Amino acid sequence: MPRDPLYWSTQFKDIGALWFHNGHKDQPHAIVTSEKHSGGYFNGEVVFENAFLADQACSDLLLRLREEGLVCSGIDRVVGTAMGSITMAHEVAYHVATKNMRHCMTSYTEKRGSGPNKVLCFNRMPPHQNDRVLQVDDALSTGDTIEKGAQAIMSYGARLFPFVGVLVNRSGLRELNGRKIVSLIDHPIEMFPATDCPLCGMGSKAVRPKGRENWSQFVGDPHR
Repeated sequence: MPRDPLYWSTQFKDIGALWFHNGHKDQPHAIVTSEKHSGGYFNGEVVFENAFLADQACSDLLLRLREEGLVCSGIDRVVGTAMGSITMAHEVAYHVATKNMRHCMTSYTEKRGSGPNKVLCFNRMPPHQNDRVLQVDDALSTGDTIEKGAQAIMSYGARLFPFVGVLVNRSGLRELNGRKIVSLIDHPIEMFPATDCPLCGMGSKAVRPKGRENWSQFVGDPHR
């Protein structure tokens, strides 16, 4: 049985991976991938730096997917997105392979272009035609990355399972194009356009959270 969302919320906060703004103007807020601003953020890099915790999280996520109806024996490949969910895709594929006692492949999409022209593609290890693919990501904010990844996967003739596995779903969405979102934590977090951000309005500085130095402005030293 997978551990409950409160367990994972506590674990992720304790290691400095899950952060929420405290309402004070002297605390920065996050610029997310979509360029919107947010008072909450999940940094999957901190989780996947901890091999034991990452293993537990991916194992629990697979258990939740199975509870929702995913048949593990049908999975040929698990696909994530560079860079955040490369390790996650590998971990989930390992648990699938261990359960099935057969090979489960793993690969990841990468960005090409920028802005409205940005697409995701496979520069290496693309899926094979008719591969049955489970798509995973560490966090889901708008669903745009998942959707672009799905397009890349299907362009090779691979088939997607009707599920998306994520550690933290902050989008408020329950599904993407008919595929159910299954997560360890489901915690909607409001995002704001940069030009109309109330956190900026109160004097809080907007910071891109990626990278240890930047992330330490939010949570301090995660190795404290």
